[in-house]
Amino acid sequence: MMDGDKAENSVPEVCSTPRSITHNTSEAFESMGISLSPITSPTTSLLLKPSVHWYYSNPGGSWNPFSYRDSEKLEKAYTTRMPTGSDKVQVQVSTDGGRYDVNMSARQRIPVYWDGLASAIRRCSWFYRGNNDIMQPYNEDKANVLEEHYATAMKLKTFPMRVELGNGEAVIINSHTMMVQYTQLTAESA
Repeated sequence: MMDGDKAENSVPEVCSTPRSITHNTSEAFESMGISLSPITSPTTSLLLKPSVHWYYSNPGGSWNPFSYRDSEKLEKAYTTRMPTGSDKVQVQVSTDGGRYDVNMSARQRIPVYWDGLASAIRRCSWFYRGNNDIMQPYNEDKANVLEEHYATAMKLKTFPMRVELGNGEAVIINSHTMMVQYTQLTAESA
């Protein structure tokens, strides 16, 4: 393929926060006596509670993580105080030492002491390698779909499993440590 040619499908790498296991990490686990081989008996399970962390967007489109303390506060607000249905109340969480408030319902991070634009926040558990090799979080709906299908694939050992995410985007789960994302190229990117 020549430098100017584009592949029919772009194939960025996909990883999940708790499941991005490299060869070196696997060796480290095995040296501690922890096997990362596929499930071998009904009593052995590789399924872990998904690890989530909260991120906020920057004007350039990149995402930055909240501190661990702020992420824990946001997760607690999300899991314990987020009402469902039309009875939503405005839940505010103070972050960054009180310099920002996060409106959980609107998913926005707002500066407290100065005028500034609100930035989007996101509960993140799955990421993909976007443009310029920058890791981007999937939106929360797609992350939930990926987590559900990943759990099903692990439980039933159905590899490979294709997960359609809409708009021509799909993820193929090849094993418990390897997933590949396929995106549809637009006329602008071709």
